[in-house]
Amino acid sequence: MALSKLLSGRARTYRPGFLARMFPSGKWKLTLDPKLSGRIRLSQGGDVDLSCLDIVSVSTSKALLWHTVEIRARGRTDNLSSLSGDASEQLAADLHAFINTHLFDLIGTETDHLLDVDTRLR
Repeated sequence: MALSKLLSGRARTYRPGFLARMFPSGKWKLTLDPKLSGRIRLSQGGDVDLSCLDIVSVSTSKALLWHTVEIRARGRTDNLSSLSGDASEQLAADLHAFINTHLFDLIGTETDHLLDVDTRLR
């Protein structure tokens, strides 16, 4: 997805393909919604909102049948499996763009949040 689609203000939803959703590892949904104020919504047995400020890393890996995107946040690690290679790379790139856009907005407009980030980094 192009960065302009991410910045369009519309929510973007990601999930494995239809057949992959039949496996236990394919039962997840990730939503990048600019209206959620710096949060990423992950549905994987229950809804969780991950703060962009808490996400430490996003990486991809290849398993025997499919690829996985791993999201590491403070206190948790989530694996989004059952993706093709291209889909996993695109999801990781979109996550990076979403998080970076939020951080750029904080730096540019939210001094109080920037001080919060500084406090968390210490």
